Amino acid sequence: MKRVTAITAAYSGSILFMTGACKDWTGASLQQKHLAMFNDAELRVIPHARHDVIWDNPSASLNVNRIFLSERN
Repeated sequence: MKRVTAITAAYSGSILFMTGACKDWTGASLQQKHLAMFNDAELRVIPHARHDVIWDNPSASLNVNRIFLSERN
């Protein structure tokens, strides 16, 4: 775990985590822990989606990605 922490701490780019609103096991609570491992990370919860957010709600997933990328250009 120390190696993973060192690698993620050294990464300076932006990270977008997406999780489905209908997913308990790997959902928002777990992803919140992952956010702390990066310097510039954000979490977006995709409504009406489970593990495969892009398949379950493609329009919301695409919209979240577009907003994330446009804010960084």
